[in-house]
Amino acid sequence: MDSSLDKGEMMISFTVKARDVRRLTNSSTSHLQSHFLIVPFEQVPDFPNDINLRTTEDLNKAPRETSVYGQLTASILQKDPWEQDYFYLRNKGIVAIASSVTPVEGGERNEFIISMPENWGIIDGGHTAEQIKKHGQRPDGSWIDECVIIHIITGFEQGNENHEKIIHQIARGQNTSEVVQLPSITHHLGGFDWIKEELSNTSYSDRIKYSENERGKYIDVRDIICSLSCMDISEYPIKRVDAKHSILSATGRTALLQRFVNRYQDSQENGNLSEYEAMRFILADVLRLRNIIAKDAPKAHNALGGRAGSIEYIRSAKSKTIEFPFLLPQDKNNGDKIDSGVIKAKDELFKGPLYPILASFRCMLEKDENGYYRWDRDFEEVIEVWNLAKSEIMGHIRVRGKDVGNLPDSIAKSPSIWQTLVTTVILTSGTFRNFQ
Repeated sequence: MDSSLDKGEMMISFTVKARDVRRLTNSSTSHLQSHFLIVPFEQVPDFPNDINLRTTEDLNKAPRETSVYGQLTASILQKDPWEQDYFYLRNKGIVAIASSVTPVEGGERNEFIISMPENWGIIDGGHTAEQIKKHGQRPDGSWIDECVIIHIITGFEQGNENHEKIIHQIARGQNTSEVVQLPSITHHLGGFDWIKEELSNTSYSDRIKYSENERGKYIDVRDIICSLSCMDISEYPIKRVDAKHSILSATGRTALLQRFVNRYQDSQENGNLSEYEAMRFILADVLRLRNIIAKDAPKAHNALGGRAGSIEYIRSAKSKTIEFPFLLPQDKNNGDKIDSGVIKAKDELFKGPLYPILASFRCMLEKDENGYYRWDRDFEEVIEVWNLAKSEIMGHIRVRGKDVGNLPDSIAKSPSIWQTLVTTVILTSGTFRNFQ
């Protein structure tokens, strides 16, 4: 196998000698062709992985022995004699997009040149290709005598916007059987780019998990989307009666992620501003407010005579402390600690009551002339509204919480709690004008 690069056309080529090859064409899409090659491990080309939905970090991670990829490695290494010769049937293979598959002029039988733009290549089977490269050779340098099926799809035009969209849809469909999570797909399509940009200068930007299997990142992007959904004044306008609330924030974050994706795709197709991206200028504030409420609500609960460690909707770390990464140093108060620049506390309000409280502060939001969300006052004044209202808010949570057994999920599913809390914040903030 060898490769060459034509820098002028941004094309790369690979020479592959297959054991056998078949070509299929569907009459309804006759411009496309599927080439199926049975390729020895030694001949597997080093295709680009840019289109594959799994990240380079995913591909380079050391697989657990019991994981799908640990089993893949074991399969390549052929730990049992009966496994020999059947890898190409046990494995899904590799699927790639290329410009052409042409016989080598004067070459051997089933010897082909596969050409593609640099940004094309594998759309599924990246782990298979990676593990073959890592484990396909024996310690003496010889290759294990096994094959893998490579499916090459040709006929798409580079730079054709519709074709590029179809390629991404194919990548998404091919990966479905591998249970690639929706965050990975969204990340691949660029749906989270504006979030990355807006949070790039924060201390927690490198802790956010945008795609499947990212290591050392414990802030799930779905929780960020749930927090923003609480502030969606288009989806959840503030009404006196028949109000609609973002209950899904606490009970259905996958559904909200799908809404995020749908709105992103609509914005890409129609050129309009996604309702989520319209919140980009309040994003860091919303996350900070979320952490302030989660940290300070248990203290307000205790001030009312409660015991944070004995109530179901408050998490108590007991001997340890809980991190609140979205906070600024000035958000530290009595009983809090700062470790490596991160504020920590003993107790935390669970998401069940947290999201109804957070959503109540959408009454202080409005849109500018370009459709972007803005606070109707300085954000420090928004925090002051919380400080003024937190005792009353937690009083409502205590009373209404008893009606549903103090269970976090039951609190989140109670529309009356959401309505009571937003009314409280409206009265405290003086935003009656937003009541429809």
